[in-house]
Amino acid sequence: MSAELDQHLAELEDILLEKYEKPEVIEAGQDVADPRRRGQFYIAVIEDLEARQAAMQKYREPPVSPEVFFTDPYFMGDTVKLWPKLKAEIIKACSGNFVEAVLTGAIGTGKTTAALCIMAYYLYRVMNLRSPHDEFDLDQNSEIAFVMQSVTGGTAYTVDYMRFRRMLENSPWFQINAPHDAEKKATIQFKNSTVFVQPLPGTETAAIGENVFGGLIDEVNHMKVVQQSAKRQRGEAHDQMLENYRAISRRRESRFQRIGKVPGMLCLVGSANYAGQFTDRKTKERDRQLERDGDTTIYVYDKRPWEVQPDDRFSPERFRVFLGDGTRRPRVMPDHEKVHPGDAPFIMEVPVDYRNAFDSDLPGAVKDIAGVALHGFSNFIPNFAAIKAAFGKRQNIFNPDWCDFATQGARIIKHGITDPDVDRYLHVDLALSMDNAAVTMAHCPGFKVIDRGGGMKDTLPRIRVDGMLSIRPTGGSQIPIHKIKKLVFVLRDMGYKIKWVSLDGFQSADFIQTMRRSQITSGILSLDRTPEPYMLTKQLILDGLVEGPDSELACTELKDLVWISQKQKVDHPTESSKDLADTIAGCCYGLATKRAVWVKWGVDPRQSSLMLKQGKDE
Repeated sequence: MSAELDQHLAELEDILLEKYEKPEVIEAGQDVADPRRRGQFYIAVIEDLEARQAAMQKYREPPVSPEVFFTDPYFMGDTVKLWPKLKAEIIKACSGNFVEAVLTGAIGTGKTTAALCIMAYYLYRVMNLRSPHDEFDLDQNSEIAFVMQSVTGGTAYTVDYMRFRRMLENSPWFQINAPHDAEKKATIQFKNSTVFVQPLPGTETAAIGENVFGGLIDEVNHMKVVQQSAKRQRGEAHDQMLENYRAISRRRESRFQRIGKVPGMLCLVGSANYAGQFTDRKTKERDRQLERDGDTTIYVYDKRPWEVQPDDRFSPERFRVFLGDGTRRPRVMPDHEKVHPGDAPFIMEVPVDYRNAFDSDLPGAVKDIAGVALHGFSNFIPNFAAIKAAFGKRQNIFNPDWCDFATQGARIIKHGITDPDVDRYLHVDLALSMDNAAVTMAHCPGFKVIDRGGGMKDTLPRIRVDGMLSIRPTGGSQIPIHKIKKLVFVLRDMGYKIKWVSLDGFQSADFIQTMRRSQITSGILSLDRTPEPYMLTKQLILDGLVEGPDSELACTELKDLVWISQKQKVDHPTESSKDLADTIAGCCYGLATKRAVWVKWGVDPRQSSLMLKQGKDE
């Protein structure tokens, strides 16, 4: 051993003895024969002691690792029971490398549990600080908030907040070191502290003024995206989740960001719902970060039940499911079917325990069990090309195709009326201030015989849409329903033979009375009470019997319609709307069920497969 190395070891031993009083470390070092390795051992111990000393100045006690936090009964070891694989994922998320956690995919994978655990760990880190305000350079009187938000405040309170509160109440560490005021039920307010946990409603303004350190936003894939929303200038889409996320993220960044890093963690939780959902967008953001930087600040948890729950819960036998690729629908694959190499990414092996679920409700099982939501796999009208072909054949009599009766009036193009002697049908979908209203006017220019093959022929009405109009509220004000009534009379005065006007039921009584006083047959036609109007409209579109004006909104709404088998109804996903689609379906169904329409064209209803109950023409 050289004199220089000998002196270096002596200096390290002096530091261990005089500064840290650790003779046992020197004793352990004597067992290391190689003097260089002994020196490395001393240095490692000294660095650890220095880190602990710094931590003691910063923390009340040296913070434990996530693994200890979720294993030791003193912290959360007995408070929440975690599957081993789930615990490993939570520990990874709490490594300090991430600022956001995206938890998505199938149901039954512990997404909410993981989010609450992540939130508990970062709350522990803050409550363990001697002075959180000094650490984050905040005014001593300002509050530090952990928030929980969902589609509704009630969901955030009952599902997430109350469960999180019980977790803290059952943790010895929190009860001893961070007790909260038990009298306050709406928030978790820690005693002698300005740190609190609070559930929030699902609005972007809910967190205004809060110093949001982190928290949880639940049901992120079920918040509304309203197309051509009155809340946005020029009628752009209003994305509720995106607005909520931005509001909280900006508050985190403005209050806590240091050198480009935001402490804490924001958990974004949402089961698979629809393609292009919020968690899909965040996952793509993660992928872009990895491609650009080789690293990411977004942790993504996307699992199936058999990937995270204990293995003994599932049969080892598997069957294969083709999940769909955007052009081909999902299906259960026969055992003998060979896999095309290009299809491998779209095939999932599923435990046979779930075979009945996939056989009875394939779209629902793909979404809920496989955790995959492909755009189009459950669409009510699967042929998007047929939808596009139906609209664009005619000029819309309304230009533009929207109005708000304030900044933009309803403008009607004055030109020669097609089929002026044919009766018109209008369907009106009313609204006041939260949603758009819509109006569609159509007529039947004749019938067409469809050859179904095998000697079967079908006679169906053709539907020609004269015009479609979306009506938006402005600035929180209500839509003036009297102006929609006036619009009907203006159309009639222009020469359109308006014979029937139907409404969906909302705010309709006065409207119906006004129409009837003016000798226009009027009544209620609800698109939510029976699927028949949409069933008919679907058949007419697929048979190429609908001729409508070009409308991006109408095509989007019809394309996004989904069939909910449990409720036996047609609805729209949360990211879309169906106001205009309702009026189109209302006109198609209304015309097809009017006896006068069939009589005019000399068609016997018994020649049609529709088998619809025709209404009386009062």
